[in-house]
Amino acid sequence: MKLDCWTQKFPQKHKLLLVKFLAAIFLLGVAFRFIFSHSDEFSPVLESHFPEKTVVPEPSLPAQVPESTNEISTKDFNAENCDLFTGEWIPNPSGPIYTNKTCSLIEGHQNCMKNGRPDTGFLYWRWNPRGCELPQFNAERFLNMMRNKVWALIGDSISRNHVQSLLCMLSTVERAVLVYHDEEYRSKRWRFPSYNLTISVIWSPFLVKAAIFEDFNGVSTSEVELHLDKIDDNWTGLYKNLDYMIISSGEWFLKSAIYYENGTIVGCHYCPKRNLTELGFNFAYRKALQFVMNFIVNS
Repeated sequence: MKLDCWTQKFPQKHKLLLVKFLAAIFLLGVAFRFIFSHSDEFSPVLESHFPEKTVVPEPSLPAQVPESTNEISTKDFNAENCDLFTGEWIPNPSGPIYTNKTCSLIEGHQNCMKNGRPDTGFLYWRWNPRGCELPQFNAERFLNMMRNKVWALIGDSISRNHVQSLLCMLSTVERAVLVYHDEEYRSKRWRFPSYNLTISVIWSPFLVKAAIFEDFNGVSTSEVELHLDKIDDNWTGLYKNLDYMIISSGEWFLKSAIYYENGTIVGCHYCPKRNLTELGFNFAYRKALQFVMNFIVNS
């Protein structure tokens, strides 16, 4: 597998790609704002505290799954009346399209069942937006609609998770073939040969240029050096050949970082040992997204 296989020529649909990119930015921003609007303070060190034992009650499932559970017609779905962000989790007796056991694309550390989670009740729920019913994802229909298309999900581990979920669903119709990976297996590319569909995940946690002093286990030896006026070329050399591009960036901006503009330090986020102006992660997040958007518009 060679790196030059990334640069295959595809029709350049700048305007259409920009609209899709803007929509993805909007949805990401709403989700990111929702997350941070529910917390008053954030620590630069991300920690997870797990109880020694979690008991999740198993759902009471009917002996026979109603035929209508996942038979919601796409004709009945009205996007204009559907608020995807407001709703509730409701029981889903038929269960998910895939699980840790049925999809080989889920990595070992993500595999709840393999790592000993005893309950399965969490599998039998689905999101129900207010005012509408979402039809179940139709993998075959998606593949047919995306013939000869090129997708890329760009960003951090959330993009990776989204790619894995999408590939697991699509692989119920045709197995995804891995055709490229970088040395660290962070950027990857898959193809669905029968549909000539390409789906990539591109590792770029900040979207702009960053020097990250962190090992694969997340242990840092120094602050991130973030250049807010330089695009990360991990993705910029490829995006013109994409039909669809989705970004997921935000969590990494919480890390301790030193901010640069025009090659000069302008401040930082959580750098108590340095005599620098504390600007906060919101400063860098807005700057980075604005710079990325301007790059897309003007290129």
